[in-house]
Amino acid sequence: MDVIFELIKDFFTGMTNYGYMYINGLTAIIAAFVPLTTIIFAQYYDKNAENANESLWRIKDKLAKTDFDLFEIQSIFKKMVYVGGNSAFFNFAITMFSIICGFLILLWSIAGISYVSGMELKLSNTDTITVISATSIFIVLLVALPIMFFVIKKRVPIKIKNKGCPLENYNKVFEIRDTEGYNKYYNQIQNIQLTIPLVTTNIKLNLNQAIPISDYHILYNLKVDTRTYIIIKLNISRGMTSSEYEISRTLYKWWNKEVIVNPQSILNDFNNLDESSSMVYMKGFKKKLQPVSCQVKMDYTTEQVKTSLSRFIIHSLDGENSLLMKSRGSMLILCRDNKKYTYKLKLKNK
Repeated sequence: MDVIFELIKDFFTGMTNYGYMYINGLTAIIAAFVPLTTIIFAQYYDKNAENANESLWRIKDKLAKTDFDLFEIQSIFKKMVYVGGNSAFFNFAITMFSIICGFLILLWSIAGISYVSGMELKLSNTDTITVISATSIFIVLLVALPIMFFVIKKRVPIKIKNKGCPLENYNKVFEIRDTEGYNKYYNQIQNIQLTIPLVTTNIKLNLNQAIPISDYHILYNLKVDTRTYIIIKLNISRGMTSSEYEISRTLYKWWNKEVIVNPQSILNDFNNLDESSSMVYMKGFKKKLQPVSCQVKMDYTTEQVKTSLSRFIIHSLDGENSLLMKSRGSMLILCRDNKKYTYKLKLKNK
């Protein structure tokens, strides 16, 4: 125990004047950058927060009117997502600045203790109080600056990631708590549509949404008849208004030695979907978000089938749908005559 104490004592009292001079010079350079960096970051992020708040107020003001302009609300929300996405650099800068401040606090704490406890210096009481006070003020400043940045960061009304607006935050913006909110803000504003081209050499799926929402699962359970149904499960981890998926490879156990259905043949099933018995399920990545389901509206042409969301209901998921929601990756599953054929879906426009 005495050996450890002596080592600690030697560590704190072992700093020479060369060490103090180096720390003083380096700190002077850092101190010159701190005010400039603080002003630039604070003004930049404060402007972002102001623009985001203004966009949110405009959206709520227009939604209060019965005859709101749908396209204008979508444009304002996209602007808010863009402004929030620009804060990614600011968040990185805050993290780096906090780490640097943490190292400076540690460094100056060691230097201050070493300076005061140095036996050869024989400091007076006034010198000791002055050194401790100056070091403490400098450390408090280094602690306060990152805290100030994090306070400014919270001024942004809704958390927007550089990859889009998470589903949870979208619900917060429009205060969606019940089926009425889902029916209004998802059917009218978000307008999620899945388009399946029928004239193609390979299965392609196009998911379109008016606003770049991210961090959610969407599962289409499309009925063909009593013996056949198709499940399309997509993980939306990036906020894009248009996403294109295609079959990447077939997943199956090689020892089954079953004939895997040609993906091309599934297109025939898409031509015969039963709208009345098909459903769509949605759930955010976070567990606390309640899953929702809705009926499907289908529009056919000779070249494609387009599905859109209809009437929402809120309920818990169970059975196969619950397991699929928890699974990773996007996939298409063909269930025919009690056999399942699973295909991995690959996002093309990353």
